Amino acid sequence: MNFLNLKYFFLAVVLCFCSIGFAQTKEEQVQKTSLGVAIEPLFLARSITKLDIEYKPKKHLFSYIVSPEIASGTVYDQALFSWDRNPSEDHLKGFGIGLFQKISAKVKSKTIPYLAYGLTYRKNTISYDDEGFVPYTKENLSFYEYRRYNDDLKIETYLISLLSGVQITGSSKIQCDVYGGFGYKSSKKSSMIIEGKRNYNHSFSDYAYNGFIFQLGVRFGYKIL
Repeated sequence: MNFLNLKYFFLAVVLCFCSIGFAQTKEEQVQKTSLGVAIEPLFLARSITKLDIEYKPKKHLFSYIVSPEIASGTVYDQALFSWDRNPSEDHLKGFGIGLFQKISAKVKSKTIPYLAYGLTYRKNTISYDDEGFVPYTKENLSFYEYRRYNDDLKIETYLISLLSGVQITGSSKIQCDVYGGFGYKSSKKSSMIIEGKRNYNHSFSDYAYNGFIFQLGVRFGYKIL
């Protein structure tokens, strides 16, 4: 199943859920415009600062979420549970943007279940220092020299997500949002000097992972409108 087929599969599943569990009449859809912002602390463990901006127009069934990301910090190329006590320290920088559509259940409660689906794009660079056989050209001939070098691993990622969660709004408009779901991640990576010295594809949480993933998160935010 290729990437486009997966996209259509997820959209079909979402539409099915929406028609069964979240159907509303025209009278039920009349709501005020709302706007909220939230952060996701779990992303900070991966050196990513993520902000979710959620907007729901008046008299509209869906709300829309824009999620800008900034990646910056120290990362390590190792499995989630690694015995390596002295992993190589690399440096991450990059950005991402997510676009989601969300439909919430029509219930008179401060605890509201919802479904959401969307697409996230990320472009990251991991800089590292290592040693190995470095190729070079002299007089139109190719040679290799063993030495230390600095390299950049460039990673471009697309992620399709299908999520289900619960949003809780307190009396002071502070919101707590817990969600889970799954998705499919497609990543492309390339090195400037030597391919294969950095992997970052050990588990579904890695930056260059390819395949199906599980998603779990917590948001803390504030309802502006």
